[in-house]
Amino acid sequence: PHLFVKAPHASDAIEFYKKAFGAEEVAKSHHPKRKADQDVPLILHAHLKFGAAEIMVCDDTADAGPNVEATTAILHLQTNNAEAAIKRAIEAGAKVSEEVSDQPWGQRYGKVVDPYGFVWSIATP
Repeated sequence: PHLFVKAPHASDAIEFYKKAFGAEEVAKSHHPKRKADQDVPLILHAHLKFGAAEIMVCDDTADAGPNVEATTAILHLQTNNAEAAIKRAIEAGAKVSEEVSDQPWGQRYGKVVDPYGFVWSIATP
């Protein structure tokens, strides 16, 4: 997935994903047209890894791509301890949208909304 974060907050989102979900920053490039006039340069492209999963993050600007107003997908994080993962996300600034509970499909499952409006489902088999 490629997450478009309302500018100029992609840098903050990257730090949140590192703290909340243990993301590893693989690569990052700044927006060449906007870099000089920003206290915090805008992110053109950031590549993050969450274990075997990968996402891209950028600042949503008129020339960066589509202007995305709402989440159109739910990001899913599989972990060994859903409660601990949700607690870590909350401590980093996420809000619970569904408490962790046992589900009929055999998982402990809950959801959080990150500070940038993206929904994350978190589950333990």
